[in-house]
Amino acid sequence: MKILKKSGILSHLSPEESDIILKAVEYHNLMEIPEAASNFPELLFYSKLIRDADKLDILRIICEDYEEGEEFQNPALELYLPDTPECSEAVIEDLMNNRMAKIRDVRNRNDVKLLRLSWVFDINFPKTFVLFKEKSYLEIIMSSLPKTDEIQKVRRHLEAYLEKQLLKKQPC
Repeated sequence: MKILKKSGILSHLSPEESDIILKAVEYHNLMEIPEAASNFPELLFYSKLIRDADKLDILRIICEDYEEGEEFQNPALELYLPDTPECSEAVIEDLMNNRMAKIRDVRNRNDVKLLRLSWVFDINFPKTFVLFKEKSYLEIIMSSLPKTDEIQKVRRHLEAYLEKQLLKKQPC
């Protein structure tokens, strides 16, 4: 928001249009869009659009990193957390209950990966689900996680959720 304001890039827009863009940017990385935004259809639309675009952009970057191989991975993408084999119970519970995981529950790199997969529960547009599937983000991230029974259960749950959304959100 500061950069947009300082650069003047929105100066050719009306104050109302500029405000919508600034608010949508402000809301893009919150856990959820504030309820008050639902009273403003344009703001809600652009907030959802930016949220979906941001998720796809981050997933693209991290999946490219995972595909490079372990020796080339950037630890900053996993918040410099330890690379331990377990997964936090709270993160798994959120995923299994179709909720986005919370950063406060993240303890290691596996949790960061699962947190990012939990974003599927905050996708707003049918095309985002399609791109999530086409780009194989679920498969790429899951392949970087331990091959435990618990993780396989999460995988099946996420695959089923994604397939349900793809069927549900397809235009007739």
